[in-house]
Amino acid sequence: IIAFFGGLVLPEWFLGHYDFGFAVQSLLFMPLAKDAGTHPLISPGWTLIYEFAFYTLLSLCLAVRRPPFATAAVAIILVTSAGPLLRDTVPWLGWYSDQALMVEFLFGMAAAVLVREHAFRPWQGLVVAAAGLVLISFLWDSKLDWPRGIKIGLPAFLTVMGFLISEPIWQRYNPMQQFARLGDASYSIYIVHFFFI
Repeated sequence: IIAFFGGLVLPEWFLGHYDFGFAVQSLLFMPLAKDAGTHPLISPGWTLIYEFAFYTLLSLCLAVRRPPFATAAVAIILVTSAGPLLRDTVPWLGWYSDQALMVEFLFGMAAAVLVREHAFRPWQGLVVAAAGLVLISFLWDSKLDWPRGIKIGLPAFLTVMGFLISEPIWQRYNPMQQFARLGDASYSIYIVHFFFI
């Protein structure tokens, strides 16, 4: 809302333009174009458009009383597959399929299921997290022409899952618990840092 009204006064601070329809789409977390390269009024908000869609999809899956993760996974795969073919006629499909970013939510659901249903040992989590971090270092600047959802999503999946599995190790040490507070604050920082910059 601050960005919505701020754009009226200082449009150059908000991506250099201000269009009422664009502002409304930003405010409601709606896709803005055929690809994720078009950012909303608050630039980091492009990720929130994906998150908002995922939470809405998962809520609908819970409401229809089907296995929520499996149902959501089918919907994500369909959108990611159909998007490149239909992006000119259905632009929002292009947005949600761009760079296969929605695949990262599949990785997140997989991590939740694996951590919940399998009795991993904490040290195994350290190995998985280390593998994820090594993979990130190799893939981040690599010339591989993979969509970001795979290139970044896969190592992120391993890293997050590894740290979740190894959490009992971190909980033993008070200095490490302070990092959890920083993690709790990170989302709020992500939302407001744009204004401070």
